[in-house]
Amino acid sequence: MGWRTPPKCDVLKHDALNSKASIEIESASMNERRIHIDWDRLKLQLKEAALTLPNFFKNPVQGMRSLPDWQWSEILILQAIFVISCSTLANLLQRDLLGLITGIFISPLTALVFSTVGTAFFFYLFKFASHRDLSFRLIYMHLLFASIPLMVVTVIAHLLPPAMIIGAIASAALLYIGFVANFKLPEKHVRNVIAALLAIYTVYWLLVLINNTRSHKSMRLRATPESLDILERELKSN
Repeated sequence: MGWRTPPKCDVLKHDALNSKASIEIESASMNERRIHIDWDRLKLQLKEAALTLPNFFKNPVQGMRSLPDWQWSEILILQAIFVISCSTLANLLQRDLLGLITGIFISPLTALVFSTVGTAFFFYLFKFASHRDLSFRLIYMHLLFASIPLMVVTVIAHLLPPAMIIGAIASAALLYIGFVANFKLPEKHVRNVIAALLAIYTVYWLLVLINNTRSHKSMRLRATPESLDILERELKSN
């Protein structure tokens, strides 16, 4: 019995299946190349990026005028490390074990959310008010470096609450310098926006401080000798 030539439709179907499989293999290989991360290069980039921080601390004003060109991987990793470090120091000074544990996870997420919201605010503000299409990444960089004084003072905020206002003023000044120097934005417009945000933050901080002071005062008033005796008797009876 001789070989039977397959119908033309079967040949076309077979070729189509082979072509589809080839496309899927090529797509998979492309995805693998995209997912692949050069860890050695990333470590080198992070090391070089970290070396710029001491120069910034020496002269923050000049540092805001000449910010490094970090990529997202460097920005997010170094931000997380810095925020976790500040949170850990603050909770160690307060002897807050729960805050020490939860701060490792919550503090970088909180910083990421606030930085993203703040960046989006300025991005669309400059887009519609100043008709400037600025880089989202560069705006994020400005907020990150400008927020360093505020993050640093959080370490001692429980000992000296007004330090938060001092840190906020310093951060606002650095943000103003960076926006004007690097983006060439109108000084008056930037100054008014940042001053308004600083005023809102100050009012919020005062309200929180007043509320905390009232709560502590109320707790002290409740802790009278009579109330302590009643509590002690209840504990003994139980």
